[in-house]
Amino acid sequence: MGSAQSRRLPTLPNPPTQLNGTPNRYPLSAGTPLWRIHKEVYPATEFNPNPVAQDLAGEFAAGRFDSTTEDPYPFLYAAVDDRTAVAEKLLRDLPVSQSGTRELLSQEISGLCVSQINVQADLELVNLRSGVDLAAIGIDARLTIGSSIEYPVTRKWSAAIRDWDDEAQGLTWRSGRELDGFAFVFFGDRIDEGEIVTSTNSSCGAEAFDLITLILSLYNVAVSDES
Repeated sequence: MGSAQSRRLPTLPNPPTQLNGTPNRYPLSAGTPLWRIHKEVYPATEFNPNPVAQDLAGEFAAGRFDSTTEDPYPFLYAAVDDRTAVAEKLLRDLPVSQSGTRELLSQEISGLCVSQINVQADLELVNLRSGVDLAAIGIDARLTIGSSIEYPVTRKWSAAIRDWDDEAQGLTWRSGRELDGFAFVFFGDRIDEGEIVTSTNSSCGAEAFDLITLILSLYNVAVSDES
């Protein structure tokens, strides 16, 4: 058997240097409501302008498809419903106890908002939702369900997809943390201002804390004040 370190190395291959084919598209219609979990100090529709280091992994890995210093652009994550948004944001790499439960510190959800956003224009995304869609770019579900150890490689895939389809305005995939839901990332350099707007259906403060805690309980996650 290999060492613990070798077992934690990424198993996701790098993207093809020359793709034989084209990514499949997913048309996202104007009027589609989506959901976000975000810090209260930022508006729900504010794109993250900060690219991450390409090799950032593990506990401080940032996001699966963040832009990088090698391919910088603003980006914004969303999900098809509030449950998937919570799962994508907060369930990452949570260890499971011997009793089958997981735990999250209350400080991890304090100051977060649960916000609905609305798509105001027809957008064209790359579809990564099915095995067929993933096979179109030469990969499988490892791209969309792998742990944060894989994120330095998943971000290479995102950059490659942007090159293969230079008009795609984002990606959509089946959530690995909520298999009934779908996640999205939008490319801020390819979306015009006003094409994604905030809905009035949002909650922050104690209301958001209670809602997130309730959703986490569905996943057998307890919120604890202990550090």
